[in-house]
Amino acid sequence: MDIRLENAELLTRRTFQEVQHAILQHNDFLDALQEDSDWAFVIKIHAFLEALLTSLIRSHSGGFRLGDIASRLPMNSSDGISKLELVKANQLLSPEQMRFIRRIGEIRNRLAHEVGMVDAFSIVDYVSEFDGNQIKNWRRDMTYFLLEDENRFSSDIAVNDPKSAITEALLDIICQIEGSRVLVDINSDMQDVAKEDTKQLLDSLVEQQVIKVVESAHTFELGGYS
Repeated sequence: MDIRLENAELLTRRTFQEVQHAILQHNDFLDALQEDSDWAFVIKIHAFLEALLTSLIRSHSGGFRLGDIASRLPMNSSDGISKLELVKANQLLSPEQMRFIRRIGEIRNRLAHEVGMVDAFSIVDYVSEFDGNQIKNWRRDMTYFLLEDENRFSSDIAVNDPKSAITEALLDIICQIEGSRVLVDINSDMQDVAKEDTKQLLDSLVEQQVIKVVESAHTFELGGYS
């Protein structure tokens, strides 16, 4: 199917604007996180990620409407029936992003089952308990985004300022998910536009062919009488 240049340019501008708007709407949440205790910081991010995954799954469900089923699925599960498994099966996030989300889930589960952590939990203290190999894995999981932009941060941020590292990783996932969701809608609209543009193109070609046939017929008739 064909799409007119002006329509392609219009959809490109619309894509940029909608992705930008979708990302910016989370700014207040990200800013407010910095004022939270470390306990609230982790709990809120986990809940936020779960909501993001639900919206991502729903946007990619196509003709099969999941409805409230997606929201009722657990974030992760040992039996393989979870939001993360759906995301993994459809390759909606990278393995690094998935690993980050699972790591946040591990911390959240620890906090949710220890009431005394509400006021006492410190991410820096939590990390300080790691051995050398655990620190290496923590750096990898919390600063995976450095693979794409190594000049912005050092992996030391995962140890020295873990809240900032987690926030940056969260922003990366927000950009990925919101961009993916917008593209699903844009692609659907693009197909509709392409169908209409193709139809108009074919109608125009058919019309031109009809005119040629009519002109040929007239030429034949005129020639026949001459």
